[in-house]
Amino acid sequence: MAGRMSHPGIRRWIGLVPVVVFLVSAALLASWWMALRAAQARAMQEHFELDARRVETKISERLATYDEILRGVAGLFAASDEVTREDFHRYVHALELGTAFREIHGIGFSIRVPAQYLEAHLRSVRAAGFPAYAIRPAGVRPEYTGVLYLEPFTERNQRAFGLDGFAEPTRRAAMELARDRGRAATTRKVILVQEAEQSQQPGILTFFPVYASGSDPGTEVLRRAALRGWVYSPLQVKDFLEKVAGRSLELIRLEIFDAPETVPEHLLYDSRPGSQEPEALATTILLPVNQVTWTLRFTAGAPYLAATGQRSPAVDFGFMTLIALLLTGLSAAAVASWRAEQRAVDLSGSLRKSEARWRTTFEHAPVGIFTVDAEDRFLQVNGRYVAITGYTADELAHMRRSAIVHPDDREADAAVVRKVRSGEVEVGSLDRRGLRKDGTTFWAEATFSLEPAAPGIPAGVIGVLDDITARHEAEAKFREIAERSLAGILIVQDGRIAYANPVAAELVGASAQDVVGKSADWVRERIHPGDLPNVRAAAAEAAAEVAGTLRPITYRVMNPGGVRKVEQQARPIQHLGRQAMLVFLLDVTERERTEAELRKGQRLESLGVVAGGIAHDFNNLLTAVFGHVELAKAHMEGGGAAARELDVALSALERSRDLTRQLLTFSAGGAPARKILPVRKILEDAAKLGLGGSSLRARFDVEPGLPPVEADEGQMSQLLNNLLVNARQATSGAGEIVVRARRRTVREGEIPGLAPGEHVEIAVQDRGQGIAPEVLPRVFDPFFTTRATGTGLGLATSHSIARRHGGHIGIESRVGEGTTVTVLLPAATGEPPAEAPAPQESRAPRTLRALLMDDEPLVLKVGARNLARLGLEVETATDGAEAVEKFRRNRSEGRPFDLVVLDLTVSGGMGGAQALQQLQEIAPDVVAIACSGYFDDAVMSAPGQFWFAGVLAKPYLTADLERVIAAVAGKRNEGNRG
Repeated sequence: MAGRMSHPGIRRWIGLVPVVVFLVSAALLASWWMALRAAQARAMQEHFELDARRVETKISERLATYDEILRGVAGLFAASDEVTREDFHRYVHALELGTAFREIHGIGFSIRVPAQYLEAHLRSVRAAGFPAYAIRPAGVRPEYTGVLYLEPFTERNQRAFGLDGFAEPTRRAAMELARDRGRAATTRKVILVQEAEQSQQPGILTFFPVYASGSDPGTEVLRRAALRGWVYSPLQVKDFLEKVAGRSLELIRLEIFDAPETVPEHLLYDSRPGSQEPEALATTILLPVNQVTWTLRFTAGAPYLAATGQRSPAVDFGFMTLIALLLTGLSAAAVASWRAEQRAVDLSGSLRKSEARWRTTFEHAPVGIFTVDAEDRFLQVNGRYVAITGYTADELAHMRRSAIVHPDDREADAAVVRKVRSGEVEVGSLDRRGLRKDGTTFWAEATFSLEPAAPGIPAGVIGVLDDITARHEAEAKFREIAERSLAGILIVQDGRIAYANPVAAELVGASAQDVVGKSADWVRERIHPGDLPNVRAAAAEAAAEVAGTLRPITYRVMNPGGVRKVEQQARPIQHLGRQAMLVFLLDVTERERTEAELRKGQRLESLGVVAGGIAHDFNNLLTAVFGHVELAKAHMEGGGAAARELDVALSALERSRDLTRQLLTFSAGGAPARKILPVRKILEDAAKLGLGGSSLRARFDVEPGLPPVEADEGQMSQLLNNLLVNARQATSGAGEIVVRARRRTVREGEIPGLAPGEHVEIAVQDRGQGIAPEVLPRVFDPFFTTRATGTGLGLATSHSIARRHGGHIGIESRVGEGTTVTVLLPAATGEPPAEAPAPQESRAPRTLRALLMDDEPLVLKVGARNLARLGLEVETATDGAEAVEKFRRNRSEGRPFDLVVLDLTVSGGMGGAQALQQLQEIAPDVVAIACSGYFDDAVMSAPGQFWFAGVLAKPYLTADLERVIAAVAGKRNEGNRG
């Protein structure tokens, strides 16, 4: 033996063993050090981002509270046609802004003032006790706004009294955005007028629109027409952030930019202006704030790192360096021992040295090591095990190992140990929880194997315990985020699904437990066959790239609930130490459906603008043609063939008038003159009109106790008549049309563009031939028809009316089975008004003097002749200015006019509404009739709100003119309605 052990080659190379051990240990130590630094950096970044998210949440929640305050103030205006300064003061005072919201300068109301009403507005406010009131800045503009109310009405807030936000671009941009979209809008950075020059700080203003109807009219055109003004709130950003964030920003710097770009001109707030502290951590969050985007940039330096209390990696590095040195020393000692053994003759000395080496390694191992006897009592523990559990070695010597195991995991732990003791497995391991001495819980990976025993003595167990609490918490955090995510999340590894959150599982029609473990091909089988080639091509591209990132793709997924469209993004990750693919799936079905509805609405709105302009001009021409045909017929004595031909012409003109009115209703329609209507009655009336003269009958299925709807009776009659006429034309021979009505609750987002809540659903069903699938998407398009005699405006007009009433219209059809058109309208509260007795037919008085104003010479001429035929004494004017002058002159001469007929739209001159204001200054009791070829003018829908006694829609017959004049004869204007 001595000769073998003293081989010259062994003696030559054995001295290099410590060097090799040192180099290997140094390499391992460097690798471990880099991993430790990276893990600690990730943990610190996650902690920092969580703190940033907490601040962002506080800001978002506080801004949402301000929005609700403004919405409540807007509700005050919606609840009353007139809100006085005292009403506004009491309401805002009750909010106690000075107690709970000191950062808010106040709550205000800025009124919209068209140029023609400016003088009247100034007189009204000055007469109310503010003789110096003016809209600032001065100047001539087509439209003004003015801060009318601002509470508390302190000296500081009075600087904003009368301020015209439209005159300043930043304020105007937010005001127009709020007006056109019907919801709150916040300005970019401004300097509030309340700020003193020596203490200026950036501010913002949030505007909420107030409409004349008390609710959102639904479209941009109607919103602009119905706008009364805005409730708004000025906010000091610095005071706001200090109030909301408080001490959260002591160690974190927050910079807020009022745009997605972090450039100096967009800087809104800086918690540490001019700070030169080096940035150790940084994160950026985009925060949507009422139709603008804020960029929140959080940074932190060394003080934040120190305050987190994380142990410096240098400590662990020191321990590992010590271990490396010990291993090197041990290797050197082993070499020395080996050399000594060559000379030693006493084998017991060699054994003692070997045991000493084992003891050193045992005590300084980076993982917990322990041995237990057959009854699970501790025999030995190393220092790392003591550090993990918090017990001393002496305390553990009197304990059983199971006492360190969490009660909920003891059964699983015992099962693994039993398998090791029985020899079923050579090595057993599991991840389970443990209990420290102080009662806290930790996660550990425990590994067990049998310890050799002396003959006749039951074998013990030697185990290794590695603290994996940090890794387990990171995995738990990922799982919590993924489980709550609104997007589907998959992890694909080795061709199989390693993880699926509930949203991803629901997209493929399964549970998360069922999806995990399935092959990637199983998921691909759920992809629509038409989209599968695109998905495979994207996967092939990713495989060819070094990074392996899958380009974003959109495809359809088939599940038992139907077909859903998803948007997918994927990127490679490391999962449990191996390469995997992280896949995000976002369900965009409803988004694309909503976008399609929006594009359709925009297309209809664009066509409507063109149709409305054509119809208006055509109405002027039809008015002249109507009048001259009637005049020609009046000159015919005794009838005859010519008179009959003129009757045919009048009938054709009537059909032309119906067509132009359909065009106008489709274009923008006219703001509905709403009133409470019983659903069954309007259905029965529409059926009599739409099915009259046919062999079809209507079968009504109306739910008992159905709530009424608030709608324009004429427009609703037109909508239902269109549906019934279409059903009649689709049904051949005798039969029945089913008309159903029931209550329906619409959920949030269930139908794109429809507000949630209680609705009345009206369905018209026929048993005709149905509509082909390729035609069905176009049935609501204007001028599209499958019938040779159709205009293609029926369903387009019905669609326009339904949208204008805040409702929705849809269609279902199968070839050979028939068609069902469904209309949803918001349910109304209250009861329909009692029916007024039918007015007695009466002819217009023959002694009246009338003033007729119109800018179209043909209309003016024929209108004057028809008024003369009715026995009135008539004078004419070509615009509002001439009408006012003639009205004043005749009144001063003792020959006042009994009524005036005013055209609302005058090209290049004063229109009827502005002319009436000036006429009221001359004679407050003037009786005026509004005349227009447009239906969308608010005056035509609610003439009383604009001091008109009646309306006359172009084109009109002499009988229409006579009926309107008879109805308003003798009326006197009720005066200014405030």
